[in-house]
Amino acid sequence: MIPVTVAVIVALLNWLARSTRLLICCAIGGILGGATGNLIDRFQYGRVIDFLHLHLGAADPFPYIFNLGDSAISISVGVLLIDQVFGSFTRTNTAPRA
Repeated sequence: MIPVTVAVIVALLNWLARSTRLLICCAIGGILGGATGNLIDRFQYGRVIDFLHLHLGAADPFPYIFNLGDSAISISVGVLLIDQVFGSFTRTNTAPRA
C-alpha cells in the first residue's frame, strides 16, 4: 500500500506543478496533505490513526470517527469532481483562430 501512496503523491506533485488554476491547486494540495499525513501514520504507527471519535448522545449508537487526512482527501476529490462537471460550462475556448 505504501508504494501506491508514494506513486500517487508523485503523480499529484507533477499535476500540481503544471496546474495554473487556484481551485485545482488547493484541491490537489488537500489530497497531497491527506495522503502524506496518512503515509506518515503508516510509517510511524503501522496504521492510520483516527483523529476525532464523536458520539452524538446516548440515543445515537453510531460512532462518528474522523481521520483528518481522509477528510481532506474526500473533500478535495469532491471539489475536483464538481469542478470537472460544472466548471467546464464556464470555460471559454482559448484556442487561437486560424
